[in-house]
Amino acid sequence: MSRSRLDRNVSTLCRAGADSVLSYAATGSTAIWNHFRGDETLLVAHGRHVFRSPIPRELVGQTLAESHVSRRTNCNVVAVDSGNGIHSNPDPHVPLPADCELLLVATDDAKARFSEVFRHARQRPLLPRLGR
Repeated sequence: MSRSRLDRNVSTLCRAGADSVLSYAATGSTAIWNHFRGDETLLVAHGRHVFRSPIPRELVGQTLAESHVSRRTNCNVVAVDSGNGIHSNPDPHVPLPADCELLLVATDDAKARFSEVFRHARQRPLLPRLGR
């Protein structure tokens, strides 16, 4: 994990071996985006965000292995929220229930692709609003 004051150094740090890099510009722009949009986008690494979505109806009953979410959208499912808690690193062979939400990591392009592939799924803020 690395931090870069200048955006132009992000790719250099990645080539030097950093697994993820946060730039001041990216963290600042995410904070501004959240403020004006009223969103709660979580910036994980430069260009990567965490978001949640109710399980798309076309995936209900399928396993993550069968659904190929990552291959189809470039979004990675990192957890499933069952309402009774968040289960990270979900078992790819367990069928997805209708009443749960996926937590995904994605770039902006991958988030857009997710919306194209799963037209009925809505993306929701990661965290509930706290006194806004």
